[in-house]
Amino acid sequence: MVIPTLAVLDGLFGRLHGPDLLADPRIAPYLDATSRHMLSFGGVPLGAAARFDLAVPAYTLGQLREAGVTILAGNDASKPDTAHGPTFHLELELLVRADLLLVEGDPARDIGATRDIAGVWQAGHRVVTRQRPRPAASRADQR
Repeated sequence: MVIPTLAVLDGLFGRLHGPDLLADPRIAPYLDATSRHMLSFGGVPLGAAARFDLAVPAYTLGQLREAGVTILAGNDASKPDTAHGPTFHLELELLVRADLLLVEGDPARDIGATRDIAGVWQAGHRVVTRQRPRPAASRADQR
């Protein structure tokens, strides 16, 4: 199992996302003081020679997936330019370039919700769309 934390990697190498998350009206009203502070902290200064390209971890994720390794979303928050919750949305956006499973319901409240798959994305492309099955007809209805 691998949790790549692409949002952290992206931020470490200069593509800060905190300002965008702080300005996003879908997120900003729900941030507490600690989250606001972490997202406004800025990046970690790296030397001029530090270079990064998300294509490298994306390639590595593809190799891991092909090898059968389970890839999970996580954001390793509590680093500069990250916050628990908001950065997870960014992590999903970066991972959707790879794979994503969308379910109906909240698996945190009912783990059975993972069985109610609404869609599957691979390499950023939707490959499965599921609609709720119709209830099976009862035996009395079939007579």
